[in-house]
Amino acid sequence: MFRLLLIAFFALFFAPTYSLSAATTPHPQASGDPKGYNIKLKVLGGIADTTCLLAYHYGHQIFVQDTFRVDKKGICTFKGDTALVGGIYLAVLPGSKYFEFLVDNNEQHFSMEANPADFVGTLKVTDSPTNTLFNDYQRFLKERQPILNTLVKELAQLDSTKADSTAKNKVRNQIKPLEEEIKQYRLNFVQKHPNNLLSAIFRTMQEPEVPESPKGADGKPIDPDFNYKYFKAHFWDKVDLTDERLVRTPLLYGKINTYLEKLTYKIPDSIFISADLIIDKAKPNKEVFKYALSFITHYYETAKIMGMDAVFVHLAERYYLPGDAYWMDQKRMDKVRERVTKLKPNLIGAVAPNIRVLNVANNQPTTLHQGAKGDYTILLFCEPQLRALQKNNAAGHRPLQQI
Repeated sequence: MFRLLLIAFFALFFAPTYSLSAATTPHPQASGDPKGYNIKLKVLGGIADTTCLLAYHYGHQIFVQDTFRVDKKGICTFKGDTALVGGIYLAVLPGSKYFEFLVDNNEQHFSMEANPADFVGTLKVTDSPTNTLFNDYQRFLKERQPILNTLVKELAQLDSTKADSTAKNKVRNQIKPLEEEIKQYRLNFVQKHPNNLLSAIFRTMQEPEVPESPKGADGKPIDPDFNYKYFKAHFWDKVDLTDERLVRTPLLYGKINTYLEKLTYKIPDSIFISADLIIDKAKPNKEVFKYALSFITHYYETAKIMGMDAVFVHLAERYYLPGDAYWMDQKRMDKVRERVTKLKPNLIGAVAPNIRVLNVANNQPTTLHQGAKGDYTILLFCEPQLRALQKNNAAGHRPLQQI
């Protein structure tokens, strides 16, 4: 699983293009330092007299913060009266050319110079230690990325052709030191710069290292699910879910998605526990809480697995209806309340409403619960005056008895 996140991180900083068509509406900005931000970008390589977008990650989407002008000298100044929320931002130039940089809460006034032909290799940063360190890391990765990508592709090809273990182990032994080198770089960085945004990113990328499973007297694991349980129990150990800077990176989305999709059984009771764990950890920070609750609600509202409406009801009753969702206006809250009222009695496993009807056999009033004697109860709703139903009632009843 580490390798999957590693590759995802390479894609984050080296993918050739990003699609902005899915999300180009500026996201509401959190309040920040009244001094605002002032980021000067000098674009080399002949790009001038055009526009440049300042964009940012918000979970798995990208939003445009604002549009700025590149003057005849290739200089563009990103400027605003309110400080930016820390995170990973993008300078997007015409022709799908872009590069990523970091904005931290205490570094909002700095300058950069780069050539779009090689942003990483030509970048020069002034007055932003965070971006200088980030560029050092990008250059470090850039030297190793082609080698690692080639080896990973080679291993995948060997797996698909069912090659012998000797050939696959040879490739794995080449991958392992590269992974270890990158891992050590990150660990050393976090030790030296514990409060840096890049350290928060590195910590979020870390996965639990599962110790050897405890064994019984017979030498066999005491718990065959030990690895899964340990990994899940320690999945959030290094992640600060109160750090709102992580919302403006793709990493928090990836972590939540992995936890829900890969580590949580797809039954409502298990999902309740996982969802509450994430949301409650995020609750001390209103922006992370908003993101976590909104994302998880949408995740299960749009799930294609039957019974997930129970998750919506649970989240609504635990967070929305008590008033914790501060961003919801009255109109939207009324819709949530109405939907819960309609869904809750009809959830899978819920006791059906005790309908009171007239028993046509003895012309006496009865209730659904009184009449439900078997393992299953089938309700047939019809208009008794319809001749077709009167004529076919007996014939239609026999198949139901057989069921």
